[in-house]
Amino acid sequence: MRDSFRRNYRAAKSKVLRWRALVPHPQLLLLDEPFSALDMTLRQRMRQELADLQSRLDIPMVLITHDLDDVAMFGDQVVSLREGIVHPGDALDALSRSRRESRSTP
Repeated sequence: MRDSFRRNYRAAKSKVLRWRALVPHPQLLLLDEPFSALDMTLRQRMRQELADLQSRLDIPMVLITHDLDDVAMFGDQVVSLREGIVHPGDALDALSRSRRESRSTP
């Protein structure tokens, strides 16, 4: 398992380095489900690395995700898309409901 983690981590880090070489000064980060194929440990680590990168670059980021943990970490402004219609604020409402429900569950 540890070897698998290292391979996945190196592969993900390699992709980031290649993209940074291609686009040295991006004006926007566009990420579509960037963590979906990662296990939970690697997902948490990569979230933190992305947060650090975004902070250093100080550029806007558009993150497409189904994961409410991604929304919680990166969602300054959130919209959800249901049946092709944009719903401002719905994802934050869903996150709030989800968090309230998890606290009330014993």
